[in-house]
Amino acid sequence: MDQQDNADAASLYDTLENEIVPLYYTKRSADGLPGDWIGRIKESIKTLAPRFSMTRMLKEYVNDLYLPAISSAKEPQQD
Repeated sequence: MDQQDNADAASLYDTLENEIVPLYYTKRSADGLPGDWIGRIKESIKTLAPRFSMTRMLKEYVNDLYLPAISSAKEPQQD
């Protein structure tokens, strides 16, 4: 597990150092905004937000937890 954690951390720091941070601090537009960085952030939000929404979580809870619990409660108890 430590080996995977170390590999994940190294990958994260490499991505930050070589991709994300340079996008933020370089390539500024005339108004001083980091256009490429903003574009990347918007794309991340667009692709990730549906996976971390309250609607998705509620559907998952209902389908994976509540409905099975209701079904098992309706089944006759065997002694």
